[in-house]
Amino acid sequence: MERRIQCQTWSARTHTLCDTPQNMSGMPHSSERVQTIGNTLDPNEDAVRSIHSYHEGDVESGERRAYLYDDSAGRRVCNHEHAEAVLRDWVQTRDISAHLCPLCDKGVSADSAVSTVIAHPPAQPTFTLDTFDELYFSAFNKPRDWKAPQFLTPEFLYGTHEDVVVSETQYFHGKYADFGIRGKFKNEEGEEPSGDFTIAYDEWRPRVIPAGAKLPVLILTHGVPMNRREWNEIARILGRFMYVRTYDLLGMGESSKPLDFVPGKDDPRSPDGNPDSHWSWTLQARICQAMIKHWRHTNPEQFLFNGKAFFAANDWGAGVVQKAAELFSEDLMGAGIFSAIAFDGYWVQQIGSLEALGILPYPSPAFTAETVRFAGVVTGLLETMFHRTAEHTNQYSLAPIQETFVEISYSDVNKNPGNTKYKEHPVRVLAQQASAALGNGELMSYDPHTNPKGLRFSRWDTHVLVLWGVLDKMMPEAQRHRFTALVEHLREFKTKLGLGIENLSIHECGFESAGHFAIRDRPIASAHEILKWVRKRVGPSNLAVPYIGLEGIARQDEKRVLADLEEAYKTLREVGRR
Repeated sequence: MERRIQCQTWSARTHTLCDTPQNMSGMPHSSERVQTIGNTLDPNEDAVRSIHSYHEGDVESGERRAYLYDDSAGRRVCNHEHAEAVLRDWVQTRDISAHLCPLCDKGVSADSAVSTVIAHPPAQPTFTLDTFDELYFSAFNKPRDWKAPQFLTPEFLYGTHEDVVVSETQYFHGKYADFGIRGKFKNEEGEEPSGDFTIAYDEWRPRVIPAGAKLPVLILTHGVPMNRREWNEIARILGRFMYVRTYDLLGMGESSKPLDFVPGKDDPRSPDGNPDSHWSWTLQARICQAMIKHWRHTNPEQFLFNGKAFFAANDWGAGVVQKAAELFSEDLMGAGIFSAIAFDGYWVQQIGSLEALGILPYPSPAFTAETVRFAGVVTGLLETMFHRTAEHTNQYSLAPIQETFVEISYSDVNKNPGNTKYKEHPVRVLAQQASAALGNGELMSYDPHTNPKGLRFSRWDTHVLVLWGVLDKMMPEAQRHRFTALVEHLREFKTKLGLGIENLSIHECGFESAGHFAIRDRPIASAHEILKWVRKRVGPSNLAVPYIGLEGIARQDEKRVLADLEEAYKTLREVGRR
């Protein structure tokens, strides 16, 4: 059996192969024929990368195989036509993954145009703790550009909004029967009753996703009288780092709004045992669980942490998050509870006045008049909820919030209160939902005798983040301390019982100069806390870009630091794949 050894070098500049004699004494098998294509220059980045092609020839059997191995991506590439063509395309397109061959393990016979591929990957680099220290010495000791004093912003550090891809509004389609609810309901004004419903949502993601990164998924929903757009400012920031989905709860925003959502003659009770209404925190949580299951199936490449997602919400939506943490902690990486409806809260007159809109005859002139009045109530309600009211309650900033309830047009010069259309159907549905869900005991602690539908906090098994505005006039800011006491005691209690607590933790933060909607009063501070929470769970290398803060005084070396950290995280991801 005869074997020969030969080495060639590929020139990226001239796209040629030239024979180069090599001393093969250090090879693991001296009988191998090895081709090395090294120091390949990528002209687009002016960076040098090594690509190796390993050939094994067996003259007697007539079988030859060869593997191309790309050091920079840590993957093996099989080409069944011509090695030079593969490398030429790689230099031009910088996408060697397009040449992956599903038949590489089977090989190609000797009468092929070129030999097939088998290979021995290049020697793996050695990493030690010293490597880590040296890396950060280099990263944090960069030359600084001494310019005029500058303050950091998300755009300065991580690029503009163009670096985030935002989807058109999408819809999750469900059936009420899948949640144990029989009957058909009128979901929108002018529609026929239906047993189907839709949930509106938007997706935000980084335009560039690093190879090998396992980006987390964060699902966000909203409070009342808001909709998913209350998250837009924060989603634009978070979408640079991870996958983000914002959605409208059933009955709100652009999601279906089932009118008279009550059990019928053939369905005397709701699935939760309520004879008066199907509305419940449990139903909203189950819908979120169904969406997570659906998205895991349609986008498996996004749910790489055992199919789990982070779920967070403000105000009303935070009640849904609490119920979700009880019902399906196993699907959650974490639960974010922000300025929540929680425990017993306290009476809020503006919300309580919705009761009138639930009991007035509908449709009727009286209800129409109350719907018009409601638009003013919403404005007063938001004045109470925001601390920075000048920024959030002017005509233009209110438009995305109020459009669920009133037709708004700033471009129509003839628009006036007399010809403005007020949307009665969404107002009626909101009133019915508020009357049924608020005070039904689901968010109070469970008691088998007095509150059997209550929240089983003992079933929480996820990482909790609690954010609150210190100047919250609606829900007492001290509620965040109750959450901390509860979760810390639960950890202690489970430890005493010999139960695991590795998935249970809590972090809470109060924002100065922030009211009930703290995420709108302090969007950058809120995004910062969310990013820290997520990063601690998934690791810094599984964000699309390294995170080094969002605001503060610039050292003016931040771009260089980010570049070094990005390279370090890339190396870490490659080591993980190997």
